[in-house]
Amino acid sequence: MSIFLLPFAAPALTLAGALLGFLTPHRPSRMLLIVIEALALSALAVALGSAALLIGSGPGTATLIESSGIGLSARLDIVSAAMLMLVAFIGWVVVRYCRLETQA
Repeated sequence: MSIFLLPFAAPALTLAGALLGFLTPHRPSRMLLIVIEALALSALAVALGSAALLIGSGPGTATLIESSGIGLSARLDIVSAAMLMLVAFIGWVVVRYCRLETQA
């Protein structure tokens, strides 16, 4: 298993938070909103960890699924690390704002 699969964890955490929110049939509780925000913050931590991995190991590619030369892979380079950090940060800000608005 390649260490360059780490960037896949950030969208997985964000997706888990989105599923928690969508599966709630009524207005989410305060505790659920805290859990969703923690997942978004964890995605930001994974993005920062991916940048640290890039600094330590250099750019690389990890293949998740491949068949006949077609598949799903993660490429970690300076552009993808910057985009991952930017998207994770904006995602956390949006979730934080929604949590503050819901509590008001």
